[in-house]
Amino acid sequence: MTCVIGDLMLRMTLKALLILVLLTAALIGLVRASPADDQALRKLIVPVCDSPCWQGIKTDVTTRQQATAMLQASPWVGQVFQTPIALSWHWSGQQPPLIDGTKDGFFQITGGVVTQIRIETLIPFGDVWLLLDRPDDARLAQPLTRMTAFQIAAYETVGVEAMSTFDCPATPFKFWTATITLGMGKIWPVEALDSRNFNIYHAANWWRNLREC
Repeated sequence: MTCVIGDLMLRMTLKALLILVLLTAALIGLVRASPADDQALRKLIVPVCDSPCWQGIKTDVTTRQQATAMLQASPWVGQVFQTPIALSWHWSGQQPPLIDGTKDGFFQITGGVVTQIRIETLIPFGDVWLLLDRPDDARLAQPLTRMTAFQIAAYETVGVEAMSTFDCPATPFKFWTATITLGMGKIWPVEALDSRNFNIYHAANWWRNLREC
C-alpha cells in the first residue's frame, strides 16, 4: 500500500511539474508570437553611448543645464519641472508607444549632474528577457505583507535595470507580463529598502526559487 501511495504521489508531482513547464512555455510562446518590435524596443532601452545613457543623457556625466536643454528640445517632452534634486517632465503625446505617457519621466540630480534615470514603460518583463536574456544580477524587495515583490533586474553589461512588481506567489503570467520601469544610474535607498540579493536566474531550478518570492 505504501508503495502504491508513493507511486501515486510521484505521478501527481510529475504531472503538476509538466503542467507548469507547459504553461511557462506557452506564455513565452505567446510573448514571442506578438512581441514589441525588436528595433523599437532596443532603441528605447539599450544605450548607444559609451556609458549608460538615455536619449544622449548620461548618468554621472550630463549636467542639469544640459539635461534640461535636451529635454526641452525633444518632441517627446512636454512641460519640464525642476527641484533642487530632480528633473521631471510630462510627455507630449509624441513619445514612443512603449513609454507610459501617464507617468512622468524622472532624473535625479546630485552635485549638479544626472545620477539616476527612471522611465515608466508599457514593456512586459518577458519582452526584456527575450531581447537581453537573463539578468546579470537581481535584487528583490518586499513590503511587510509579503504579498507583492519589487524586482530590480540588472543588465550590467548593457548598463540598465528593468524594475517590475508582481504578486507572490508568482505565476508565470504575472511575472512575464509585469511592465517595467527602465532605470539607469544609482539605485535609490528606498528602492533598495528591505531588498535582498536575488541572483537566481542562472540556476536550473530558478522558477522554483522565484515562485514563492
